[in-house]
Amino acid sequence: MKRLVLLSEIQQRNLTYTEVGKAVDVSRQMVSYIINCQCNPSWKLQRRLENFFGIPASELLAESEELPQPIPKAINER
Repeated sequence: MKRLVLLSEIQQRNLTYTEVGKAVDVSRQMVSYIINCQCNPSWKLQRRLENFFGIPASELLAESEELPQPIPKAINER
């Protein structure tokens, strides 16, 4: 299990773990631990991650084995 949404956001934004760590005031290693589900971030760190990425912590830190699929739009939706 990994936190694949967080990992995907880091990769899509071409960020390093060090850059993310500096932005949210933790070490590169802590970012790795969080992604690999080896520790759970405090609620304060969850808020900093939310603010940095602009994504709710509940989505950003969800544990999964694969990325969630986007919800398809209704056929008649315009």
